[in-house]
Amino acid sequence: AVPISFKGRVFVQWQSSARDEDAPDTWVAYSVSDDNGDQWSAPRPLTTPSDGEEIRSSGGWWTDGETLIAFINVWPEGFHKRTGGYTAYRLSHDGETWSEPRPVLGADGMPVNGVIEQDPHLYDGRLHTAFHVRPGIRARPFYTDDPLGLTGWQAGA
Repeated sequence: AVPISFKGRVFVQWQSSARDEDAPDTWVAYSVSDDNGDQWSAPRPLTTPSDGEEIRSSGGWWTDGETLIAFINVWPEGFHKRTGGYTAYRLSHDGETWSEPRPVLGADGMPVNGVIEQDPHLYDGRLHTAFHVRPGIRARPFYTDDPLGLTGWQAGA
């Protein structure tokens, strides 16, 4: 599970399915603790299971302290075809109510053609992470000056 602290609560995000985490019925869940991890809420959905080949997997979290961002990796043709995917996000200001999913955008205003790693980091005001891009689903460094990490992503050197 991928943890983050937001407004005095601890959130964890993961993916699950009836058989394993790579099946078409995979869904992304989260749980919340109000006591630093001693007790947890029942799992809550960030996505629903796919009804076709598409698989959605955990993309982790980011926050600026006021907004919680849940990243969701979307694999339109599933994991095993190695055709890649894209990253969507959902926003919340309270950790309870979520926006509809929207694609993470690159500096060109188009969806980033890759799935995000689960651990973005802020260095000198710039957000850094890796996206797994085609061909071959290779990890490549990306950065953005958007403090929420929703737009402006550019591939690093």
